[in-house]
Amino acid sequence: MNAVPVCQYCLVLFLILSLAFAYGCSRNRETKTADSTTDANSADWLSKKQKSNKDIPGGNYDTKYPYRSAYNVLERVDYKNTYKSDIKSELFHCTLEYEQFVNKASSAGHGKAISRKDLQRKINDYRLIPEKNIYPGSLTKKELKNHLIEAVNLGFLLEGINGRPLKTTVISYNSNPDLRYDQVELLFEDPWVGKFKATWLKTTHKFPKGGIIALHGHETRNEQDFINKFFGSEYPKRGYDLILPMQRPLCFKEKNSGDFFTYLLSHGFSMLQIRAYEVLLIAKFLKYHGVENIGLIGHSGGSTFANFTVRIAPQVFAAHISDYLQDYYLTFGSHDMLTDTSHPDVFRYCELINDLSTTGISLEAPYGYADNAAGKSFMPQTFEFLDKHLIEK
Repeated sequence: MNAVPVCQYCLVLFLILSLAFAYGCSRNRETKTADSTTDANSADWLSKKQKSNKDIPGGNYDTKYPYRSAYNVLERVDYKNTYKSDIKSELFHCTLEYEQFVNKASSAGHGKAISRKDLQRKINDYRLIPEKNIYPGSLTKKELKNHLIEAVNLGFLLEGINGRPLKTTVISYNSNPDLRYDQVELLFEDPWVGKFKATWLKTTHKFPKGGIIALHGHETRNEQDFINKFFGSEYPKRGYDLILPMQRPLCFKEKNSGDFFTYLLSHGFSMLQIRAYEVLLIAKFLKYHGVENIGLIGHSGGSTFANFTVRIAPQVFAAHISDYLQDYYLTFGSHDMLTDTSHPDVFRYCELINDLSTTGISLEAPYGYADNAAGKSFMPQTFEFLDKHLIEK
């Protein structure tokens, strides 16, 4: 065979193999880039889920636990989920799952029942001579944490919280590129407390800073109300995820609410206990998504819950902002009924809880996040504080 054609054949074969190798490397790089983007950006994850699940009620749950995450979170998309978001008209979701929680926890031996008569006697004693029931002296952070966990019977809920399955379902998703966030409506489901909804403003900022859990008050009736009144859209614009859980206690009618809160306390449970646990479940969800630096803010009654929660889980939060301090004994005005924040055994520690200078991560804001005397918003100070504690952590 002639040597020249053989060399030509060899050259052609070499070029073909080189092109094939280059194409393969290029595809491999594209695949790796796509995979890393999916891990880093939930919008891409949602986009994939939308294509596979938008026409059917409920897709399969995905999780990175336990091999790629220490937090047991299960995720799916279900736009046909029938869970009602209008808590005012759906009392079913307010009472039934909390009653089931009481029954389940009591059956498991976690109840600390007290007769209504004895509970009322304790409440009256606090009312008549409140100063004698205030805890004397001081406590370290750890001591106060342990006292409060014991006071509200929270220990069994905190034990194993990261490994307990938390189901999360995306029930609504809207992209807002001009506002630098995607608004995601989430439905959480926990084996103990059942289902509760949250609104997640997922930042699309190029340099995300951390996550903020925001607790609205009794007058801000829902999550969107908080967003509208307190510059909620500013958080994702500045690089923060903002996630707002629904406060299920607010769907009670006022005339019935005191009875139900008394029912919880008489069985050894309380809304302080449940709400703190739900906040920590949301923190677990954020950590699952790689958000390590988390802040906790509240308004009015939401501040009351936040002030308590940051005391029982100081290791979870890097910043805390409150615009309201309370003694955990507040009643509904002339009705003289217990509220969702009432707890006689926590009232004992109210002065220690409300001394925000001892947390090391707290900022006390004017009520409503507005400096009314100067006629200015308090939001610049809010973001300056968050940047200092979350970015520089």
